[in-house]
Amino acid sequence: MKAVRCGSLIILLSLITCIFALLVYPGIVSAQKQQPEVTNDDCVKCHATPPADIEAAGGMHRGVGCTGCHIGHPPAVKKPIPQCSQCHIGTAHFELSGCLNCHKNPHTPLNISFGGNITDACLTCHTQQIAQLRDNKSKHTAQNCSTCHNVHRQVPQCTQCHKPHSAEMAVADCKKGLQRMP
Repeated sequence: MKAVRCGSLIILLSLITCIFALLVYPGIVSAQKQQPEVTNDDCVKCHATPPADIEAAGGMHRGVGCTGCHIGHPPAVKKPIPQCSQCHIGTAHFELSGCLNCHKNPHTPLNISFGGNITDACLTCHTQQIAQLRDNKSKHTAQNCSTCHNVHRQVPQCTQCHKPHSAEMAVADCKKGLQRMP
């Protein structure tokens, strides 16, 4: 009888040990697989250029730390670079696709460079200028915005493309003429 009790006790202890191991082991494996949380201070240890870029021309991105956009780091996260539309919503400009066509570096969104024939992106913000071009038809109306405006926020001088009508003509004369147009 003692042998049966002893055998039953051993079986019971073995069963309890197995159940305990099954309950605890996944937690141990899970804890081993978890990566420590990455902080902004961790990022700059290897990636010094993006914070410097953001400081120079990051615009509103200056107020967003690395982890505000990037959701982790490989290999724990396969795609740490988010879509711009994840945060940028609410205006027609943000509805456009291909953000990196003009904003080549997401860390310097204020450095905008136009490639090719760009007009649609301009239409989302510069409605007053487009209306003026449509109301006062000229050769400029048929041009893409990026034909003359190849740098954002820079208005070219007329004489960059056009020859002056006389040697005495200055840029101010062009502007006076444009103001008199109906």
